[in-house]
Amino acid sequence: MRGAQYGYATRTPPTRGRIGKALPPRATSVTGDAPAHRTNSHLTTEAHRLHTRFATDNAAHQPTDKGDLVSGIPNTRIRTALFAVPLVAVAALGTAAAPAEATTSPTARPLTCRGEGVDPHALVRYRTETVIHAPLRSIWKLQTDVERWPYWQDAVTTVKRLDHGPFRAGSAFRWTTPVPPNPTTPATSLEITSTVEQLRHHSCIRWTGPALGEGLRIDGVHVWNFTRVKGGVRVSTEETHTGAEVEADVPTATKLLRQGLEAWLRDLKTAAESPTHSQPH
Repeated sequence: MRGAQYGYATRTPPTRGRIGKALPPRATSVTGDAPAHRTNSHLTTEAHRLHTRFATDNAAHQPTDKGDLVSGIPNTRIRTALFAVPLVAVAALGTAAAPAEATTSPTARPLTCRGEGVDPHALVRYRTETVIHAPLRSIWKLQTDVERWPYWQDAVTTVKRLDHGPFRAGSAFRWTTPVPPNPTTPATSLEITSTVEQLRHHSCIRWTGPALGEGLRIDGVHVWNFTRVKGGVRVSTEETHTGAEVEADVPTATKLLRQGLEAWLRDLKTAAESPTHSQPH
């Protein structure tokens, strides 16, 4: 949660119904009248039928120009159907093989920590990563010593641990971050209470919690992954937001979330790679 980047108009959220998920359209087979769960042998049979019809029609047809010699298929409707069969077959196989947890991201699965990730139903989400050329222990210490965040993050004003001892699952902290002025409200601040739900030492962190401001509430889920790579550590982060204010303007909320997470990674990289933090200890 990076409240310093939020420029939402803080107002009393309007009464609204719960956003529901649209049911996926009924999938059909190549003939358009059978459910997609029919076996792939149906696609093979359809292709064979079309090829047989093509062979019968083509026996009486002689190509008359170079275009027909290239295609060798006289009937446009049959030619279109023949090319459609393998494409539909590939699509059907791809759908069958797709994991149940497939996400909107075409290249990466959601980040997780001990099997738990971000809110799968959130409309506002963003993921980013960077490689930091510093020891993992230094990066981990910066990220988990939350009361020192204000020393290297300009967007964090105050942080207070709500528990004692090592940073662990169950730890909680309350922090504040400024919200810039907007056309309807003066500058204000968000108070965020984060609770660590899952943690694996030197590997991942997942925390959740609300961010509260005047007329504004954002519920966030934030996951961090730390992976050793050649020359350093790849730090990946993903966050989702829910709430009436952010859901009222998803593109803007997503843009602001992107700016906040990328600024956080830049600050973490700068701090970790500085001479005072980059030495192993």
